[in-house]
Amino acid sequence: MMAQLRSQRRVSMAEPVPDQPARRAPVAPLDVPPAVRQQARQAMLAHAAPVGPVSFHSVAPADGAIVGGRTTVRASIGGAPTRVVCEVDGVAIGTASGAAPAFSWNTRASGNGPHQVTLTATGPGGTSNVTLTLNVMNR
Repeated sequence: MMAQLRSQRRVSMAEPVPDQPARRAPVAPLDVPPAVRQQARQAMLAHAAPVGPVSFHSVAPADGAIVGGRTTVRASIGGAPTRVVCEVDGVAIGTASGAAPAFSWNTRASGNGPHQVTLTATGPGGTSNVTLTLNVMNR
């Protein structure tokens, strides 16, 4: 009976002891030459997912729409844009980043009539823009 109890109590050295944190052997930092690091970086970039060209999927309000008061200009953009600029009649009213930017435009400051709204998106895949004519009608 005693031999049977001893065999059941054996604890492997690989198993952590209950109520004690697991201990790990210290790891020495790798001394990697700069040329090898550069080669590894280039290999990772070569296998990175390609980024497509920056392109507008949709813009709201639609070209030719009648707007008034405070209007929000929104876009849906593909190609991982990093910077999007919104201009009204050549004057920037805002800058944003990301694939779904939104810009607030106070049409009362622009006056009634047609106005050119241009959105320009820039990203790793290039630059793209779209121009709309929005008709402002404030009372």
